[in-house]
Amino acid sequence: DDITNGFVYSINNEECEKGFISIEYNSILDKYFRNGIEENKKDGWIDKVYSSSNIQRKIEKDWKMVYLSRKKLNNNGIISWFIQFKSEQEQFYQFHRINIQCPSTTFDQYAQVICQLQIGDQQFIDLPQSIFQIYFIEFY
Repeated sequence: DDITNGFVYSINNEECEKGFISIEYNSILDKYFRNGIEENKKDGWIDKVYSSSNIQRKIEKDWKMVYLSRKKLNNNGIISWFIQFKSEQEQFYQFHRINIQCPSTTFDQYAQVICQLQIGDQQFIDLPQSIFQIYFIEFY
């Protein structure tokens, strides 16, 4: 169940000028929001994903919960999003601070959620785990 959409969020000029971009996925609504504005929806959560493997949107009506999870009987589930400057912007703009919020819960004693960040072609950075993760990464 590997899916490669290759979707890339390109940072627009207005976002560069403001120095801010917010991308949020709401699992209940199955919609993406960019800077608080609903994005066009075609295929739900998968629509704006760069790639994924063994991931599903799970609706549990009895528990009144909706979330993304690894598919049953799979050891791993991976999902990735890709954000980049347009090539003409790269010489004028750079990230100084990245804020990543990655709320997660596991319902299996052996399960774990690993949140990682990769900048350019550099190695992945493992972000510390907590119940509600907010990471600030400073660059100068």
